[in-house]
Amino acid sequence: MKSTRLNLLLFTLALLLDGAATGHAATTNVAYGGAFTFRPAVVNIKQGDTVIWTDTGSIHNHTVTGPASDPLCGGATVTSCSWTFTNAGSFAYRCNVHQFSGMTGLVVVAAAPVPVVPAVLTNMTVLSNGQAQFQVLSTALHTNHVQASTNLAVSNWTTISTVFPNTNSFIVTDSNAPGFQLRFYRVVQPSP
Repeated sequence: MKSTRLNLLLFTLALLLDGAATGHAATTNVAYGGAFTFRPAVVNIKQGDTVIWTDTGSIHNHTVTGPASDPLCGGATVTSCSWTFTNAGSFAYRCNVHQFSGMTGLVVVAAAPVPVVPAVLTNMTVLSNGQAQFQVLSTALHTNHVQASTNLAVSNWTTISTVFPNTNSFIVTDSNAPGFQLRFYRVVQPSP
């Protein structure tokens, strides 16, 4: 009976990621020269984005110099340069020649969101009391709605557990499984 019941329990993986995050790197332009300013002085970007600095003035004796950890365009005068920011944080920069005239800027880099890993249901067992138990491999610190149904043709999925795991896996026990001859499972992950 248990092996028959185990054979009848089917897993269904449903990925309902409403607008899954597929980010693309962006480019932000900063102009400088003329009035001894970077325009805009502060830019907000995401990890992996690039900033392009361009001298739009008539006198080309400016630098775009960052901290030692991210030298940006270095200490030499440039008419154009770019830097791709791979780390999150705030990065101050300056023109070495005109920093005391206020020619400074700041790039604020937001951390990239953690991608949501599609849930995988695995290690299905039927416990001695008839309850179904399985492991879900998923994304830590992301909501997972574990749902069950007795009929795949009808939209009658019921949430049996909502889990916000601290790790990339968690165990689900369906205490209602003994009342059904056939039970399907899925995990719905709302978009971040």
